Formats: sequence, C-alpha cells, structure tokens
Amino acid sequence: MEVVLYEQENQVEGHRVTAEDNFMLQQTDNALYAKRKVVEGILSLAEVQSKLLCMILEAFDENYMVMRDFLMIDSGLYKEMTRINTLNFSSSEINLFLFVNLQSSDQVERLSQCFDKLMADVTRSLESKNRDKFTQNLTIFRHEFRVK
Repeated sequence: MEVVLYEQENQVEGHRVTAEDNFMLQQTDNALYAKRKVVEGILSLAEVQSKLLCMILEAFDENYMVMRDFLMIDSGLYKEMTRINTLNFSSSEINLFLFVNLQSSDQVERLSQCFDKLMADVTRSLESKNRDKFTQNLTIFRHEFRVK
C-alpha cells in the first residue's frame, strides 16, 4: 500500500512539475509574442514616418533646410529655444545691472549708448538677417567699448 501511495505521490509531483514547466513556457511565449508585436509596431511607425518625411521633402521642392525648419517649428523647438533664450537674457540683464551700478556716471552713460547701439534694428527672432545684424552690432559694440 505504501508503495502505491509513494508512486501516486511521484506521479502527482511529476504532473505538478510538468504543469509548472508548461506554464513558464507559455509565459515566455506570451512575452516573446508581445515583444514581436511591439517591434512590428515600431517598424510600421518607422515606415509611415519615412513616407511622411519623403512627402514633406517633396512638398518643399527637395529643400532640406526648409523642411528642417518646418519640422522644428512644428515640433515647438523654436518656441522652446526662445523661452530658454528669454530666461538667459533676463539673467544677463540682472548681471549687467549689477555691473553698471558699480561704474562711474560717465562710464554708465557710455555703456548705455553702446547697448542702445547694440540692440538697434535687432528683434528677438531667430531669422538669419536678424542674427547677422546683431553680429554686426556686436562687433561695433566691442570696438567702441574697448576704444573709450
């Protein structure tokens, strides 16, 4: 009787181990299936984005720079850059205020005139014409500031 009971316990244990193995195998298969579906989705998305970029580039007469600017504007990158530059500009104004207040009145007047000339005809935009004008003004500013 004990031998029969022992054999039945071994059979039950064998079935339990087999069931656990099957369960783990099924879990692994499910995880692999899910990962395959994710990869398929990423590949599909990449294919659609590739086609979209080709269509946008074609719409801009194959001009990559115009397309790049469009995508940067569309994604809000220029807006974020402007926000960051505004924050940096504000902190620069504070430092400049402290620097100016430590100068004599003659130097303050000269600095004020130099800074007025620096920002003449310059707007807060990222247009190349505007950047060029600011660069020219900056060169003049540097020269006038050193000379006097």
